[in-house]
Amino acid sequence: MSIRYSRFLHSAIFLIDWLLLNVILVITFIFLVGHGAAVNKFPGFVCLTNVCWIAVSFLKKSYLTSRPLYFSMHIRRLSVAYLYFIGLIFLSSYALNGHAGRLNWPILFYWTFFLTLIIFRASVFIFLNQIRKRGYNLRHILVIGDIAMYQRVERSLAMHPEYGYHVLGFIPEGDAIKIPGEHLYNELHVKSPDEIFICYKKLNAGLLDILLKFGKQNAVRVLLVTDSLLKDQTVQLINHEKIQVLHLEARRINDRDKILKRSFDILFSLSVIIMGLPIFIVLYLVTKCTSNGPALYQQERLGKNGRPFNIYKFRSMYVNAEKNGPQLTKDNDPRITTWGRFIRKTRLDELPQFWNVLIGDMSVVGPRPERKHFVDKIVERTPEYRLLQHLKPGLTSIGQIRYGYAENIDQMCDRLNYDFLYLKNISLNNDLNIILKTIKVVFQAKGK
Repeated sequence: MSIRYSRFLHSAIFLIDWLLLNVILVITFIFLVGHGAAVNKFPGFVCLTNVCWIAVSFLKKSYLTSRPLYFSMHIRRLSVAYLYFIGLIFLSSYALNGHAGRLNWPILFYWTFFLTLIIFRASVFIFLNQIRKRGYNLRHILVIGDIAMYQRVERSLAMHPEYGYHVLGFIPEGDAIKIPGEHLYNELHVKSPDEIFICYKKLNAGLLDILLKFGKQNAVRVLLVTDSLLKDQTVQLINHEKIQVLHLEARRINDRDKILKRSFDILFSLSVIIMGLPIFIVLYLVTKCTSNGPALYQQERLGKNGRPFNIYKFRSMYVNAEKNGPQLTKDNDPRITTWGRFIRKTRLDELPQFWNVLIGDMSVVGPRPERKHFVDKIVERTPEYRLLQHLKPGLTSIGQIRYGYAENIDQMCDRLNYDFLYLKNISLNNDLNIILKTIKVVFQAKGK
């Protein structure tokens, strides 16, 4: 797939979505026609769904794919569009006095079409990732500005070939300023980039005007890469008449998301406790029989707003394992029992924490809860850690998945970058994605 064909991608996705809509409509109708489906209302329902889907697709841009590819963000946008689609069908049905809308079989269509869309989108993302890793469908970028920032950008893009970026070259900001505007304009034309990354520490207004003018006249995206570390902020560009202001504010969870997250925590933890009760009993008995001491282990951790609570686990270490003071687990830790090594590898030792989730001490997904001894050391090095304490700690986290266990304070601070990333992108869809990745890690036995 060459980049000159990529402009057809969004149109192709839109058309395939539309074809899938009608194929699923026909298949579900044929399947259920013998179960009381109203044949005479089928043509009207087809027209209604087609009009609603096309309208929602154009309004919500559900067919667009951004670069770099983030599947979870795309699925979230698609899910929102789909909810609008269903809502529009019901509203239109009532407006038409039920004509073509009150059928006794569309629920099967709704679910089948949604799952088919998810599978199709996943296939598109896998396809794009693979061809970009092979050097196709690339977007060529030119980097201008600070050399240290350029090197970080280059390393990041080299680590992620699936993003589909190719660096054409680098022009130091000092050199770019010295080049006369007309010559710089011509040089940009010769290089013919698709995007220009401006890596700035001190941005030259004249240089910026030239680059923005070039981008506007040649349909080239111009992106500003800042050196500021905004771990705790969301950024919004606001126009105050002729002045553009970056509005920085701390990320806060709104009341709707809080209620949704807590409701999910209760339902999910209660389901695991009830359905997993036989497994809990087996783990309890085996833990009790394989080493001296209680089967359940509790330890004080700091929760939301620094409030202490007792976390529960199946005991994986010998009794009095921390008689010399708090310690982090390391490879081949002699304090861990033989059985404990297995349940830590598979993370089965953490199952009792679903009780902590149910009673509200923890959430299913959130930053890892730590002991006060280690929290004090982390805050000394990374004061921003206190921002994470506005969240409930989680049974699992993106840091646990991508980074894993930490053996020292330096590693704990490094892992925080993933928790800050989670803080910026809290959503139910993101939580579900982390839970699915956690299940994968459990089966791979990557615990410590």
